[in-house]
Amino acid sequence: MWYGALYNIIYNAITAFDSKQLVSMSCTLMYFVIIVSAFVLLFCKLFFGSYGIGDYIRLSGELLAMEEKIYNLNDSISVLSDRVSRLRSGSIDLDFLEEEIKREYGYTSNGEVMIYVDDLIYNDE
Repeated sequence: MWYGALYNIIYNAITAFDSKQLVSMSCTLMYFVIIVSAFVLLFCKLFFGSYGIGDYIRLSGELLAMEEKIYNLNDSISVLSDRVSRLRSGSIDLDFLEEEIKREYGYTSNGEVMIYVDDLIYNDE
């Protein structure tokens, strides 16, 4: 009984549209599916693909780490260039030379005590 009523409802719904309307509806549905699929693919590419937002965030972090490393290396270079300029012939800083000899070779005068302090130059490697 109720099968017949359900069959009549479905049959009337299908036959209410002529073939042109059904083709028009199926084309509209097809265009909608294509557009939604394109947006989904673009979204996935934007967030998860190479050169996407995920890569941008990761590369930004790497860039900050490298800039900090460059800053530390520039500080080390300035300290080393200052030491080299003090030991260059023609402009030798005798006090600095004495400190270097004492530090490298442990030479001390009578009554002097050597206290070693870690270098100010830090290497990450």
